[in-house]
Amino acid sequence: MIKIKSIISEKPIIIVLLSLFLIYIFVGFFGYGTDWDSFYLLRSGRNMLQTGIYHYSRVPGYFVSEIIMGSASFIGNYILTNLISSILATTSLYLFWRLLKNNFSDFNALLTIIIVGLNPYFIIAASSTIDYVYSLFFGLMGITLLNSRRPFFAAVLFALAVSSRLSSVIIIGIIYLYFIFIRQKEKDAKDIFRLLMSGVLLGCLAVLLYVPSFIAADYSFKFLKYTYIDNMSFFGYLSRFVYKNIYLIGLLPTIFLVGFTTWKLFKNKIDTVFNPHIITGLAIVIVSEILFFKIPCEISYLLPLLFIIIPLFISFLQPRKIILYTLTLFTISYGFVVNPDILNLKLNNTTHEVIGADIGIYMRRSVIHNNIIERQELNEESFCTFDKPNQDLKK
Repeated sequence: MIKIKSIISEKPIIIVLLSLFLIYIFVGFFGYGTDWDSFYLLRSGRNMLQTGIYHYSRVPGYFVSEIIMGSASFIGNYILTNLISSILATTSLYLFWRLLKNNFSDFNALLTIIIVGLNPYFIIAASSTIDYVYSLFFGLMGITLLNSRRPFFAAVLFALAVSSRLSSVIIIGIIYLYFIFIRQKEKDAKDIFRLLMSGVLLGCLAVLLYVPSFIAADYSFKFLKYTYIDNMSFFGYLSRFVYKNIYLIGLLPTIFLVGFTTWKLFKNKIDTVFNPHIITGLAIVIVSEILFFKIPCEISYLLPLLFIIIPLFISFLQPRKIILYTLTLFTISYGFVVNPDILNLKLNNTTHEVIGADIGIYMRRSVIHNNIIERQELNEESFCTFDKPNQDLKK
């Protein structure tokens, strides 16, 4: 009887997740993705499997995801590699929903999942051969295991997350501090010790998973050097930082959240109860944003923040349903209808790098529509060079 009730209570989330999964599968049918990193990941994994020699796809190396993607592409090309991303993304949303239910009503948790799951950049990551959802999945699995007081299994999952995205180590460190604080309040010395040992195990496993990168870098630490952005002015960093933070959730959702928050502050109606959950979330946001300011490359670097900033706004602002309904509507519009843009970017004809921009209001194709078109164009060109030697993979 208990099991039947549990299944019935989870029916709405199952329907939502299945619908999102079908969207991810549909977009994934149009090719590997629009990010050249997808092809570097695949070539790195394929090269390792074919020759036994590892070259990281790009610094610092993403060994676990490279091997998984390389293996899957041999078996089922982009259909299988994208399917794996879709499964990991959908499972991540389910794990996230389980965590949200500890602090939100079932309905509010469900709407939050819809907002995150329909975010166009999450859809792109969930339907592409790229490593963003790998780190999210392993990280959320690790948090779930820590919640279940299985810290040593969590360490293994967190190590896989770090191997998928090295920057996730900062978020994981803050999460460990949160759990240690909670256990300290419970005066659970035994569990605190287990958490500390779990952290040591995580560190050892993460280092071990970066040994291939160390070897590929001629037994040096040059694989840790980030070289994608050079000679950029402070204004260049700042403008990219602001623009990409806005377009993580879209222009209209950002205007709504900023405007609604400002109005609530003016009315002195902000909920300012700073519990450990809120403090941890804010700490992750602040540290992640500091890191992103240094490396303001891809909007997708900010994807983990989707799982934090939406719940934070819901926690601070009332009425929650107005916020959730409005964000759902704007997210669908941004992803599938039209994308109002405040910049008209000017690109270098040779390198396609941004060299300038005009400010205004420009109505673009929706993010997903544009991604599907670019995905088809990019994959046509990529197949011509996909199997060439990995001359650039040691950079």
